Amino acid sequence: MLATTLLFMASAFLAEPHPHQAEAIGGYSAGCLKNGVALPLTGPGYQVIRTKRLRYYGHPELIAYLTTLANQT
Repeated sequence: MLATTLLFMASAFLAEPHPHQAEAIGGYSAGCLKNGVALPLTGPGYQVIRTKRLRYYGHPELIAYLTTLANQT
């Protein structure tokens, strides 16, 4: 479990986007996100809270939308 979590976290720091599409596998309570992207912890107009829960990952289009929305305020 710890090794899987560390690999998941390490993949978030890759400089290049993943070559494969993001994909939701399973449901909310028992699922995962393949090739997800991490929301930057701080940015103009927002701040991620409770970072220890590791719930700031999402589909690349969602992350792009949220950062664009935050920049408009």
